[in-house]
Amino acid sequence: MSPKITGELLRLLRQVMRSCKYFSEPIHAYIVPSGDAHQSEYIAPCDCRREFICGFNGSAGTAIITEQHAAMWTDGRYFLQASQQMDNNWALMKMGLKETPSQEDWLISVLPENSKVGVDPWIIAADQWKNMSKALTSAGHSLVAVQDNLIDVVWTDRPERPSTLLRTLGLEYTGISWQDKITTLRGKMTERKISWFVATALDEIAWLFNLRGADINYNPVFFAYAIVGMNSIRLFVDLKRLSDPVVRDHLQLDSPSRPELSVQTFPYESVYTELQAICAALGPKDKVWICDKASCALTQVVPKVREDWSLCSGQGQKGKLNSVLGKQEKLFVYVLIAAVSGRW
Repeated sequence: MSPKITGELLRLLRQVMRSCKYFSEPIHAYIVPSGDAHQSEYIAPCDCRREFICGFNGSAGTAIITEQHAAMWTDGRYFLQASQQMDNNWALMKMGLKETPSQEDWLISVLPENSKVGVDPWIIAADQWKNMSKALTSAGHSLVAVQDNLIDVVWTDRPERPSTLLRTLGLEYTGISWQDKITTLRGKMTERKISWFVATALDEIAWLFNLRGADINYNPVFFAYAIVGMNSIRLFVDLKRLSDPVVRDHLQLDSPSRPELSVQTFPYESVYTELQAICAALGPKDKVWICDKASCALTQVVPKVREDWSLCSGQGQKGKLNSVLGKQEKLFVYVLIAAVSGRW
């Protein structure tokens, strides 16, 4: 296994960091998390930014680049792999070992005073942003949101975002219709006096709507967001995927059974502006249910006094709403694996 040669990539990235084209001031350090805008552990090729810049392609790890240093943190599963895939421009930070500093402590130790640490707000979770920002601020530095991903700037042949066909799942596999899931979710929202529910994790959206995709290898998910109100369902997805009559019928896009179960569809990229509009129209007592594992970009749209993080999004719903789901979907997966392997 030969390491990736990264000297020229790091030179280009540092050049971008020094410029003021993508941020009002030079960036002294840039953080490259391993996830995507949905904080997925397993990601599509277009989101493999950390792998692009350092060569390490494990599922967990964070790279940080400064003017003089480049370091990558990962856990014990990947120590050997990372050491083989990264060249000597990189320092491997072995998480879990006593002598390994945290990302915050390392940054504080290597940065000059009053440094700005940049990160794409779409690919860092709100709770991570909060903790990192607090630590850096206490040391006189600042964590700043850089809207243009700087890795994308230097990644000239970055793959397109996949948009695979959607598959529908019937009651024989799910045990409960998506309409009933929405109704039950709204019941939970009423109990908690919540006006809007924001779903950002890909698996929870696939689960909620009884849909599956193949945008990420070995994961039956598709790129989407969902925002559910008491009388509104908004699905943000590549609209070309909704031309399939089977999918349209499944979601009842052309003939909803009840007005409150009508699904409004929007382009995938419009979730930010739609959430902004929702938050701008919130009443004095309205609250938005959004997970602190969602992207910093989306959570910062929601006014602090309007947030409810008491239960991390639909992940809690997945575990509670449907006891049939576990048995039926496991059976479906086993049948699928058997079919693919030629054993069925």
